[in-house]
Amino acid sequence: MGWRRCHKVERLLLGVAVVSALLGLFGCGANSPGDVVSEFQTLVAEGELEAASRLVTSSSRQVFLMNAAVAQGLSGYFGSRTFRSIEITGERIDGDTAEVGYIVHYRDGSSTWEEWAQLEKERGKWRVVVRLW
Repeated sequence: MGWRRCHKVERLLLGVAVVSALLGLFGCGANSPGDVVSEFQTLVAEGELEAASRLVTSSSRQVFLMNAAVAQGLSGYFGSRTFRSIEITGERIDGDTAEVGYIVHYRDGSSTWEEWAQLEKERGKWRVVVRLW
């Protein structure tokens, strides 16, 4: 009797692990505004602009790509710092809009001032709003 119960628990734990892995793999449930800003900033820092553009609102996509092109062109002029991490400092949600505070940390020990990203829900998913500089 004890062996069968132990086997059932192992199967249950394996099932939970598989479901958790699938949810993580397909992004279900991991769409908080803070998660989106963190992923967006990481992709931008890594130069993955096409992937980052999928995390902005549809009305912001053109503006984002234009701003990104200008920023890439100026990056050598202002010097380059290697991205280390992003720290989410706050998150405010009001219906289908949100604000996320964040600080970008660089490998040389420097960091940005706290900035706030604006987000809107589009088709049930949080997306970053990008405006002209």
